[in-house]
Amino acid sequence: MAMKIKTDSHQKLAQCRQRVSQLETVLNVTSLVNTQLDLERLLKKIMSTAKQVMHAEIAALALLDEERGDLVFQLAVSGKGSLIESLGGLQRMKLGAGINGTVAKTGKAILVKDYHDHPSYISEYEKRTGIPFGSFLCVAIKVKGKILGSCSVIRRKGTPPFTGKDLSLFQVFCDNAALAILNAKNHQVLLENQKLETDIEFSRSVQESFLPEKVPTHKKYLFAGKTLPSKAVGGDFYDFICFDKNHMGILLGDVSGKGFPAALHMGRLMSDFRNVTYATSDPARVLSEINKILFERSRRHTMFATALFVFLDLKNDVVSASNAGHHPVLVCRGGNKVYQEVPASGPPLGILPDTVYEQTQFMLKPGDLVCLFSDGILEAKNSKGKLFGTKRVKEILRNQDYKPKPLITELKKQIRDFAKNTPQSDDITMVAFKRR
Repeated sequence: MAMKIKTDSHQKLAQCRQRVSQLETVLNVTSLVNTQLDLERLLKKIMSTAKQVMHAEIAALALLDEERGDLVFQLAVSGKGSLIESLGGLQRMKLGAGINGTVAKTGKAILVKDYHDHPSYISEYEKRTGIPFGSFLCVAIKVKGKILGSCSVIRRKGTPPFTGKDLSLFQVFCDNAALAILNAKNHQVLLENQKLETDIEFSRSVQESFLPEKVPTHKKYLFAGKTLPSKAVGGDFYDFICFDKNHMGILLGDVSGKGFPAALHMGRLMSDFRNVTYATSDPARVLSEINKILFERSRRHTMFATALFVFLDLKNDVVSASNAGHHPVLVCRGGNKVYQEVPASGPPLGILPDTVYEQTQFMLKPGDLVCLFSDGILEAKNSKGKLFGTKRVKEILRNQDYKPKPLITELKKQIRDFAKNTPQSDDITMVAFKRR
């Protein structure tokens, strides 16, 4: 009798020691919340620890793919601690399918004495691991009611099955692991956002490198130009091309679309303009040549662009210009009379092959000011959906004897005041030049 009591005491002591060891391991997982933010390393640590603390042959974890609405097996650890690298077609599982999918859908844990007796038994898992499955325990990975996935442990067939106490312990383990996973995921999102911001800033700097670093200076003329993308980068562009001391090309255009795709096309199109103007400075011919290039390119990538190309004879004060589907140029004469010049003589670039564009010519007198702008100015909206419109642009030109730079500053201010809190919906670009 005394021997039996002594044996029972030894067994209870051993069980207590095992329990203490398990709880210590769970506490170690808790420390992962603050110490491990690399998601891949964290998942490996959670799985190896789960196998150890639950005396399991296999530990597996599946996380919810919120975009596709299914589960992805992130990790599976075999009895020897090695990573099962590939689960092939079993790497993904529908929510609600199998034990892991059911737990991830319902949030309720499942404990089975023998995996083969459960209706969700999938023999392929067992075949892939080469280990005969016995008792199976699966618990939801969730934080504040939000399910992130499920975690399961499996014992080899013939070993003692999991008990209710094991379930309680594993639940505590998974609750702590869920916090660690959520923290690591949030950290991963933060890093991705920081990288995205870096990439955006780099893209912005690349686009800005295509635009003029500074405006030209001339004893008879003043120049200014500005572009304001509606997103980080945009499809509007402008350029000043100095042919010689007496002749200058002025370009303004708008590539279809917004954001990064438009910005990429914009950069290439500006290079095309530079290359074509090496051969000719005639505005109509420049647009016709660019149209051919863009039409061929748009067969692979549908795109088009409106554009104005101005050739300015600085010595004789003559403007020659051609317009491909863009808004006319506004010319303010005598400080208070505004005229529309250079109407569109053909469709936007890249739509029809072999388009021949017409050319407009006019003289500039002292004080005359020329303004080129993209449709982002005219189509700027306020909270009531009203457009800024050409009329307001003309009023701004008419009421003040602006120089190009102050004019652009005033246009920006009035557009901002008009739109107020309404987000900018399109890129805004302005170029102005004035005869002194």
